[in-house]
Amino acid sequence: MEIEQGKIIQLGHGKATIQMESSSECRTCGARHACCSIGGETARRIEIPVSENREDLKEGDDVTIRFEPQTRIFSAFLVFIMPIILLITGYYIGMNVFATEGKAILTGFGGLLMAFIMIWGLNKFFAKEKRFIPTIDRSSS
Repeated sequence: MEIEQGKIIQLGHGKATIQMESSSECRTCGARHACCSIGGETARRIEIPVSENREDLKEGDDVTIRFEPQTRIFSAFLVFIMPIILLITGYYIGMNVFATEGKAILTGFGGLLMAFIMIWGLNKFFAKEKRFIPTIDRSSS
């Protein structure tokens, strides 16, 4: 289970907006720039659904956020590996069907486009799954 620290900056309408600072582990991560905004800031904001009866949470609270490792691994596979697989598969199919390099490259890019469309659709689907939503474990004011 992966745990991160953050601070609630906004609370309401069934969700908490949490600002999380990059930890020391982020410095060695090759994908660290994907987590933070493009401006190079070290903080990132996420919104997490919370039930209205969570009276232990209030704006300004320091909180612990829990991410299930299986969901992070699955998400990383979808975002980083699946497009490469579909790019290569599209190229291979194009080369066997059309037998020309140019058309094979185009079908490879078609596979890449299909991967991005699939990721977009799966994101909409999995966003509703409870196991893919990080949880707020505890609050320490």
